[in-house]
Amino acid sequence: MTDSHDEGARPVLPSRQKSIAEFLDGEDSRGEDPWDHATIKEGPDGSIILSVREPEGSVKAWREYNVSFLAGQGLRPILETGLLHAVRKGAAGSHGQLARRLRRGWAEFAGTTQRPGGAHRRDIGIRDLAAADLEAFAIFLRALSVGNDERRNRAGTLRSVLEAAALSGKLDPDDALALDEIRNLPIYRDLPKRSQQPSDSAKSDAEEAEKFLSHARLEAIHEAAERDVAEITEQWDADQRRISAARACLDRAPHVTELMADRWRALAWIGGRCPGPLPTSRQAQAHDPMLYHVLFDTRRGGLGLGNVVQCFQGRSYELVPFLILLLIRLRWNVSTLTGLEWSDIREDGDIITLVPAKRRSFGAQKRQEPAGDPADPLSLCSILRVLREMTARARTVAPSIWKDRVFLAIALRNSNGSRIIDPDALLESKPSRGDDALSCFIENAGLDRFQPKALRPTVIDAVIRWSEKLPVGQLEARHRQQSTTIKHYVSVETAERRRLILAEMPGQMQRWAMTDGRIDPRFLPAGSDIRSATPGFGCLDPYDSPLPGQEQGRLCRAEWHCPSCPLVILRADDARQVAYALAYAEAAARATELDPGTSARLLAAYDAMLRQVPDATLRQAASLPKPSVQIPG
Repeated sequence: MTDSHDEGARPVLPSRQKSIAEFLDGEDSRGEDPWDHATIKEGPDGSIILSVREPEGSVKAWREYNVSFLAGQGLRPILETGLLHAVRKGAAGSHGQLARRLRRGWAEFAGTTQRPGGAHRRDIGIRDLAAADLEAFAIFLRALSVGNDERRNRAGTLRSVLEAAALSGKLDPDDALALDEIRNLPIYRDLPKRSQQPSDSAKSDAEEAEKFLSHARLEAIHEAAERDVAEITEQWDADQRRISAARACLDRAPHVTELMADRWRALAWIGGRCPGPLPTSRQAQAHDPMLYHVLFDTRRGGLGLGNVVQCFQGRSYELVPFLILLLIRLRWNVSTLTGLEWSDIREDGDIITLVPAKRRSFGAQKRQEPAGDPADPLSLCSILRVLREMTARARTVAPSIWKDRVFLAIALRNSNGSRIIDPDALLESKPSRGDDALSCFIENAGLDRFQPKALRPTVIDAVIRWSEKLPVGQLEARHRQQSTTIKHYVSVETAERRRLILAEMPGQMQRWAMTDGRIDPRFLPAGSDIRSATPGFGCLDPYDSPLPGQEQGRLCRAEWHCPSCPLVILRADDARQVAYALAYAEAAARATELDPGTSARLLAAYDAMLRQVPDATLRQAASLPKPSVQIPG
């Protein structure tokens, strides 16, 4: 999937403008040897371990991944070089996935298949690798009982690792030349595409349930997120006002007993004492005994860490409702929103412009949204303000790569100290554990479990269904190609609706011809039932009209007679539809060529139908531009 660059978007940071080759081949920003970021070594038990250095401030300096599947592989030198070079700049958390897909893809294929003639593919080196081997790998992937996305990922991982090896500059000249020849093969370039299993456009029930939520579920999630955001904002603002008022009364250094007697004075004192994250009990006891007593000595009146932290720094489960609400409003992917940085946001009066990077497309997704009322906790300006305040302390100790992120949370550990949670992992769901931030939000709101990644497709699909226009959904999703929208953002239900409309078009054209163009489906008002004979009305069964002169099995052609038909539907709550009914009623009253009996029945039918419309809707319909309609004799 690729998303478009919006015209007029502010320039993206230079580091985001690099090509993939420059990105992988660039020097480390701190001037260190980039190969220090990853090493591959053999363990005492013969295992092969990939060690990757974690971002500054992480609990562990290095994270290790078992890559013993490389043992005995003829491509091992190339794959090791590619892995080392690829993980240098990879996003945190993606290194294990890279190794896992390489193990389940090429390593599994090479370890279980042979070439014609009996030679084992595990022994193939880069100088022996041929197009036929890559073709066999694509066939192997197509036969796996996994989805096409997973097949594409496993094929793409092999290609990504080989590309990284080619860009590393660490290969033997003969190996580099052999790899260049492989990279020029058509099968190499098309490997992810050739690994796909042909299938029809219909999605399985399981895929559909995972990717698209029902309207009722989306509405429930949206309401829960709004409710939580409003409550958290109200509580946060109230606490900050009380702390600020108490701070003004701290005209001297208070005694510990005074602080324990007045919670808000104690909180104001703690806030001044700790400009960054709150300390652990061990840290406070060692370096600030008074702070320890006020914060941790609950037996003597201390506040307790849990009662204090909520007033000073946002916890991960408090950030989740803000994330969910913005995912629905901004129609972004999860990674785009969690990667949002403050430098990506520009406030210009009543408009807020957001231009975050979308990592997969090496581009940006620009959105301009109303700032809203600062007093409204659900306005965008209020949401951003509260997020900035709640994450301010985390920002003082966050690793440099995360310091500008909008969504930062601190994981509290009484003994081991605080650590910054990876912003990209804030919405990771762990159903088996049930104690992650997303689970807290779901359980507290009484919702069925869902994946946040389903919100964007569901909203885009709803936009397409409501507008009945694919380009509207494409624009909302910021896709360059409409095929991307069709393939990934149209549910089975919406696709079936579109197919039904297409199936009805021949009947529509026949009706258009037989009515000399009077019934023209091209110019119906938005929201109209395309099957009804009269614009502004709906029909229960237009293929079985009981009106005189109509044929069963053909679309009804009894224009302007709909009010006298028992199958008619009028949207009494839609002023645009009612405006058409008013226009036809007026035209019927003016029609001079109708016989008196037909005119009387028609006017009575329109009158009876319009009596069901609320007065407010009638007044609104009358204020709209009058549709141009005719009732011939």
